[in-house]
Amino acid sequence: MKESNIKPNHDKSLEVSQLDLETVISRLPKTLQDCVTEFKTEEQRLIATYAVTVLAGSLMPEVCIRYANKIEHPCLMLLISMPPASGKGGLNLMYKLVEEVNSKMRTENDEAMRSYLRELKEIEELKDKSIPLPKPPKQPLHLIPGNTTSSKMNEQLAENDGLIASLIMETETDGLSMMLSNKMGEANSILFRKAFHHEYESQLRKRKGEHLVISRPKLVIIVSGTPSHIKGLFRGNEDGLFSRFMIVTGNSPLIWEDVRPTPGKRSLDEVFAGLGKNFTAMFEHFKDKKLEVQFSGYQWDKINSIGEDYMIHSVEEAGDYASSIAKRHANMLCRIAAILTAVRHFESKSTSEVLYCNGQDFETAVWLIDQSAKNALEVFKQLEGKYKKGNSKKEAFLSAMPETFVLSEVAKIYEDLGIKKRSANRYVQQLMKEGQLECLSHAVYRKVTPTI
Repeated sequence: MKESNIKPNHDKSLEVSQLDLETVISRLPKTLQDCVTEFKTEEQRLIATYAVTVLAGSLMPEVCIRYANKIEHPCLMLLISMPPASGKGGLNLMYKLVEEVNSKMRTENDEAMRSYLRELKEIEELKDKSIPLPKPPKQPLHLIPGNTTSSKMNEQLAENDGLIASLIMETETDGLSMMLSNKMGEANSILFRKAFHHEYESQLRKRKGEHLVISRPKLVIIVSGTPSHIKGLFRGNEDGLFSRFMIVTGNSPLIWEDVRPTPGKRSLDEVFAGLGKNFTAMFEHFKDKKLEVQFSGYQWDKINSIGEDYMIHSVEEAGDYASSIAKRHANMLCRIAAILTAVRHFESKSTSEVLYCNGQDFETAVWLIDQSAKNALEVFKQLEGKYKKGNSKKEAFLSAMPETFVLSEVAKIYEDLGIKKRSANRYVQQLMKEGQLECLSHAVYRKVTPTI
């Protein structure tokens, strides 16, 4: 692959904690930013930021990263869980961004099928059995309805295999819930889980006697629903599918918005149809173009550190099985960063085949994933299942501490519990916030006796 002559720009000065949503939006590539800024409320802009980023990733099937020595593509699954009338409806406008891409595919498919049928007819009229019959052309389609049958979905994944990422985008969870709860529900869940990592899928269809092969599935899902509906998507907290989703949650204040149309301003349908031209151009830019996004040593160190922190925190909060959230979110961090980097490649009309993630895009990806990881952990704890939180290491730490202690002098105590220094420092801060510890002086702490 040809390397870019653009040197990596690793901005270490801006901490993630300093970012907020509006800062994140201002740092998005213009193609994505233009979509987000059309929305007014904070909830709408938050949803749009995640949705438009994930959507862009569905249009770059050959962009890749190397993660744990495996080739992976920036295909993501996004779940938006918010109360009614909180801005989820803005997802309907996202269809406009890929409508032209899907329409062009349908036109090309129809043309290819007509050509195939003409050739087939010509050969059959010759009545010469020595002439091999042509194979039916692939019929790829970007959009797959969420309420489709299992067999149809598998067929379309096979048609798309190696050509385009498949996109399921639903503003209501009902269709997807049916797919995951019917008699094929478990098989569909397994397929979705395997698709996240592009794992080989093979099925023998008895009715048609066909061997359906999906060698490297690329599946993107964007779905929204209310908190009560979301729970119906998963089979409790032991469902491995849950950890593969980024989660957006929020509560919209009950405030009436001015519904008066702005004179001379185009409707949002028209605006997003226009913005869709950029997404069509982006799809054409990435079509048949193999690109690799790479990260610096500093960024890999950050990814590993974030993943470890997530894992420790998840296990402490919700038990061992919650570690899957940490593992998948570290992976998704890299995919988001790859999407942002690739969009800039498109905007700059670059011809480089190896791209470097810059510092700002990396920090944006960290912020987006950090919000999602927190949300995912909270939703995980609300799901029913056999994985329940027992006595946490934080509780064990507090119990083992003397009434008054200097943290640096009790390392042997917490290390014997399998607690690292970094975790011990975090426990102290958490316990102080909870009112279970108080600071007497610098690095000197005392347990707080609860009042009766």
